[in-house]
Amino acid sequence: MTVLAAPKFLHLRLEGPFAVVIQRGKSYRICAFTALDATHHFLINDQEIKYKITDSYHFDLGGKGIKEYSKAPAFDWSNKPTNTWKYDDRDYFITLDLPCPLQIMQDRTARVKFADESSGLMPLNHILVYEISDFKQIEVNCRELGSQSIMADGIFRLELGLTPGSNMTIPHAIHFYNDLLKNFFPDLYKDKSCLLKSIDKTEYSLVTTTLECKNGGIIGQS
Repeated sequence: MTVLAAPKFLHLRLEGPFAVVIQRGKSYRICAFTALDATHHFLINDQEIKYKITDSYHFDLGGKGIKEYSKAPAFDWSNKPTNTWKYDDRDYFITLDLPCPLQIMQDRTARVKFADESSGLMPLNHILVYEISDFKQIEVNCRELGSQSIMADGIFRLELGLTPGSNMTIPHAIHFYNDLLKNFFPDLYKDKSCLLKSIDKTEYSLVTTTLECKNGGIIGQS
């Protein structure tokens, strides 16, 4: 009988329009969050969670099995330094309070254009990678839903988006990024170079997963 080795890394996947803030003043802890949009479906590990517009969810990751770091995580994306982040989890739909990961990655992008006519690639997800010594000693907990399971391959996934095939996917994604998510970063909200104008629909349609409306991801530092 072949015994499969336990995974050595936890991949915490945030699929959809989440903002990720690296908190330098709090030992580089991570706050990830998103705003409420009642048209979004919400999935945990591919299982849909039914919610009311008055609901909110708070997740945290902890335990002795996580390797801790005292420096900023490596990340393969341009970040937006900000000193005007408006933190108030009462205004967030989903909030995650997380230790500093080894790395923050993205594996899906879409080509976009901003109001100043500059172009770039926008992440469609964030993957926080944690080095794990013992999966039995770590826990993902949700204040409202209780202890959460990590899948056998070492993945914990939260996903937000519209039903695939919606003809409002791209306009909705632009609205969510410009008018909802950026509202929590007043300096970015006023910056024309951060005002999303268009999304390449060809590339966008090729990289969606279970749900659509992935755009809106932000990495910030405070």
